[in-house]
Amino acid sequence: MLWKKTGKSTIEVPDRRKKRGRPKKFARTKEPGESASNPTKATREGGTVTCTNCKQAGHNKGTCKNATVLSAPPRKRGRPRKNLVSNEICFD
Repeated sequence: MLWKKTGKSTIEVPDRRKKRGRPKKFARTKEPGESASNPTKATREGGTVTCTNCKQAGHNKGTCKNATVLSAPPRKRGRPRKNLVSNEICFD
């Protein structure tokens, strides 16, 4: 025993004091599929992962055990060019 007993009550935790200034606005609890920062943005929660290598669901390209599949070359962007044939133009 370290301290002598006195007839006084034990020391208790002080009451919480009210903070100064305007109280903060507490946000409502967000739903599981709702974004915390942007309310119009949809989250990826609940979606299935699809591999870009073998196109199967359940894993991604980094963990894919299947052989690499060659894909088609990407299409050119922008407006397609007109094919002009210079031999058919006549200046009469």
